[in-house]
Amino acid sequence: MTKERFIYSINAIEKQIRHDDKFAEQLGKAFPTAFTANLNYDNHYVIEALLKVLEEEMNDKGEWIGWFCYDTDFGKRSDSLTAYEGNKVIPMDNASDLYDFLAKNLENDE
Repeated sequence: MTKERFIYSINAIEKQIRHDDKFAEQLGKAFPTAFTANLNYDNHYVIEALLKVLEEEMNDKGEWIGWFCYDTDFGKRSDSLTAYEGNKVIPMDNASDLYDFLAKNLENDE
């Protein structure tokens, strides 16, 4: 997978999640007694399928892609959720950093 296609895919997942969250927030204004998280459109099937395709394509056995998307909020929390390889910090500030890390590991596995 090219770096450009990988970054595009990660960015598309983030854009969809942000859109869904914004939609639920707006829907919450119409239904103020509802819990906003319950108002999110349930499209996690498509997002999870795309994540699995990316994981398989990048041979991501450590589930780094899911960690990057969900735990670090697409790199926005990478300062508090730092990844290490031995004693060395692995940069994970954006999808490009994630691709570089995964591509390096993919090369090492071959």
